Amino acid sequence: SLDATWVAMANALQSNEKVHIIAYNTAEQARITALLNDASVPITNIDFKIHETNDVWVRDNGPIFAKNLSGTIVIQDWGFNGWGGKHNYTKCDPIPTFIGSSLGKTVVNVPMVNEGGSVELDGHGVLMATKSSIISQSPANSVRNSGMTQAQAEVIFKKYYGAKKIIWLDGGFIPEDVTDMHIDGIAKFVPGNKMVTMNNAD
Repeated sequence: SLDATWVAMANALQSNEKVHIIAYNTAEQARITALLNDASVPITNIDFKIHETNDVWVRDNGPIFAKNLSGTIVIQDWGFNGWGGKHNYTKCDPIPTFIGSSLGKTVVNVPMVNEGGSVELDGHGVLMATKSSIISQSPANSVRNSGMTQAQAEVIFKKYYGAKKIIWLDGGFIPEDVTDMHIDGIAKFVPGNKMVTMNNAD
């Protein structure tokens, strides 16, 4: 069970951040609350949203918080199709709009399937991604955006993420990786004009 990890994450975040937990139903909310209480985690900054989901990866299917041209925070709802149709997703796909509505934020529907882990941004206009997790047209259970070209994807990334430069890696496909090589498992921009990656042996 990952419960202990999630409790530790909630505890680490709650002192400085508002923590929003999506619980499948009220019974699950009660179970989670009991876990937090048992671990003496303060719940002042913990907020529950009740919504059925297919999976737990809100990093991929959840809301993207962004500022519009006037500086107002909005929620972007990018499409989600279960990592190319590998898993059920009909309950997860509406999560961003649900969260936006519950927080009273304007929701912007983006005309593209894109998981949160598929893109890496440096905060200065550079976006990095793998083709295999965004624009690849095969194999059949890995297609996010049928018929979409690299140029079309770049137009959308520039409009909604404010990207000025886009770095594409080829990526790849291995059975153990449902994400088809998300960039978040390969490379990360860090402060100081640096990038972190891993050794090939890892």
